[in-house]
Amino acid sequence: MEQVHLHKHLLLLLVPILVQSQLVTWITMGIWILPFQIRIRNTISILLNNGTGTFTQVSAPVTGVHPYSVAIADLDGDGDLDLAVGNYGANTVSIFMNNGAGTFTQTSAVIVGSNPWLIATGDIDGDGDLDLVVVNQSSNTVSVLKNDGTGSFIEDATVVVGSNPVGIAIGDLDADGDLDLAVTNSGSNSVSILKNNGNEPSPLRRRQGWPIRPFRLQSAILTAMAIWTSQLRMKIQTPFDHEE
Repeated sequence: MEQVHLHKHLLLLLVPILVQSQLVTWITMGIWILPFQIRIRNTISILLNNGTGTFTQVSAPVTGVHPYSVAIADLDGDGDLDLAVGNYGANTVSIFMNNGAGTFTQTSAVIVGSNPWLIATGDIDGDGDLDLVVVNQSSNTVSVLKNDGTGSFIEDATVVVGSNPVGIAIGDLDADGDLDLAVTNSGSNSVSILKNNGNEPSPLRRRQGWPIRPFRLQSAILTAMAIWTSQLRMKIQTPFDHEE
């Protein structure tokens, strides 16, 4: 389904004119641009590999408004790869199930935060299926979407992070057996560490967002301590002067 947007723009041009008094006068001119149309298709292209490194487009499923990111994973556990598409303009994630031949059917659209920027997959609740974690750029949050095992998702938690989050990594950061999150925040120059609490209703809690730059200072301090320790060890090993 195509969306047609009608735009009318007023461009204000500031034109400097040099007069005899060598003063610069700014004249503002309003120029109307004729209405024009922009067609936004709001689709994703499915390209199948021909086996020689060339690809053929077989379908273009319709998504929400302004699809921006996509995650590929076996969401329903049937052995083939499904799709989760983040719709930046609709604040939703569209779930597409693979029919087994590389064709897809949308089964749901889950509401998330404002302007979903990135989607990651992982078994957040440890029940054996893949959940979704969505980075919401404009609301400064992360949405955790829990999989019920059939590829249907509900929002299980919304966690506040730093300003303008744009990246995420999933891993067991504290070695307790479950998956934690690290979110990079471009607006606050920080990394938010989200610790997984296991099977509690809201599985993630926010730890303090660590600024990125102070790690350089920490590295410099550790280096200075190493040098000082090395010099002290050399002094201890040097024989003391003694009177004959």
